[in-house]
Amino acid sequence: MKNNQIENQAFSVHQKQFILESIIKSLLLGAVFGFLTTAITALAFWYFDIKLVWLSVPVFIVSTVLYGVLLFFTKYKLREKYMARKLDKLGLDERLITMTELKDDTSFIAQLQREDATKASKKVDGKLIKFVVSIPVICCLVVAFIFGGGMITVNALSSTGVIRSGKQIIEDINTVPTQYVNLNYVIEGSGVIMGEESQVLVKGESGTPIMAVPDYGYAFVRWSDGYEEPYRVDLNVESDTLLTAIFEVVANINEKEQVTDGSSMIPVDPEGEEGQGGRPDWQDPEESPDKPDNNPSQATSGQDAYMVYDGKTYYGGKVYSEAVKDAINEVENKKDLTDDEEDAINSYYNNIKK
Repeated sequence: MKNNQIENQAFSVHQKQFILESIIKSLLLGAVFGFLTTAITALAFWYFDIKLVWLSVPVFIVSTVLYGVLLFFTKYKLREKYMARKLDKLGLDERLITMTELKDDTSFIAQLQREDATKASKKVDGKLIKFVVSIPVICCLVVAFIFGGGMITVNALSSTGVIRSGKQIIEDINTVPTQYVNLNYVIEGSGVIMGEESQVLVKGESGTPIMAVPDYGYAFVRWSDGYEEPYRVDLNVESDTLLTAIFEVVANINEKEQVTDGSSMIPVDPEGEEGQGGRPDWQDPEESPDKPDNNPSQATSGQDAYMVYDGKTYYGGKVYSEAVKDAINEVENKKDLTDDEEDAINSYYNNIKK
């Protein structure tokens, strides 16, 4: 007991300084862990888009204090040998370290040594006692500060909408970008495209309805992909597509196709004179005395303007009227037709009536 009292007297004079050193070192190393904890918290907030930037400050303070207290009672706990070595470096010639080594020695010489060491320690100027923070601790503190401060800044910018959160970035990476394709319709010859000629579609979508309508003196032949109907809707377009509506002069078609009686179909001007390739004096096809009445073999050049120029179908008079009626009934019965589709069908029949 007496030996312990002597040892305590040897260190008590400078104990406060050693306690202060332990506190400072504990807090510095605790700050390293505090910054790292704050950085991890800010990283989590940024990733999950949690707008609680202010929470970083209390997280840092609490974690630094907790780690500091833990370090004070573990790594930087006051130890006699540590204090003895520090004081011996101030000119005590290892008196104190020897005293600690002879701590349990009750011999007379050991007691004299302890008394001498105690007297010598009291003469040491406390201002000469210096503590040094290791370079690794300083480096760790700087790195942790940069990391923690950087993540707090990132979280703050994300919360204000300046940058995207981690969750949003991951969603962007996993989201397949929308692919678009172009669907274009052009003409070859003389005619018009009823509908939207240039369409931009999401890949796999279907286009809008299109109708190819020939100008007077021309007939629709086919589309460039071989489709022979003037009305079309392209479904599930997967790539850029260019389709051409091919119109040809009626005479050019008639050179290849003949009516059943062998006579070629020659286009005429409905305003021309009879006998000059124009319409006969009678103006109403219904009143024509020799109206072929749906018999293509009886078609003459005077009725050419009322034909489908494929050498087969007569489009004049009763045939045309019935076709128009059927088209009107079909349009009225089909409730799923759009306005564009109805207009395209009506335009087609109005055009071939010319």
